[in-house]
Amino acid sequence: MKNLLSCLFLLAVLGTFSFTTAPKYLVTSAPEEYAGTYQFKNTEFITNFVVKVSDGALYGEADSHGSNKLLPQDKPDVFKSTSQYGSLVTFKRDPSTRKVVGLVLHIMDTDMEAVRKE
Repeated sequence: MKNLLSCLFLLAVLGTFSFTTAPKYLVTSAPEEYAGTYQFKNTEFITNFVVKVSDGALYGEADSHGSNKLLPQDKPDVFKSTSQYGSLVTFKRDPSTRKVVGLVLHIMDTDMEAVRKE
């Protein structure tokens, strides 16, 4: 009986706490390191992709088609655009310096690669 009361008390106490889930998006690094202009190669659809930081968040704009927020995903350097296409942006790093040197835009079953302009 004493054990039963102890278990019920423990359940009542635990029931008063709210448990939080892990954040949906993983903050991978400082957003400023991604900011810049990226130029696409071998594509007639998009010429440039500009990444800017505003209020601590990343925004990306393909040519002049409007800026969209880039939400960090579970994998480092991967972001999902809030655009109507829901494209993914994967930033590429130089293996020796770890600096961001390009990106791959995954949009509508197509991968488009761009290099960072200095």
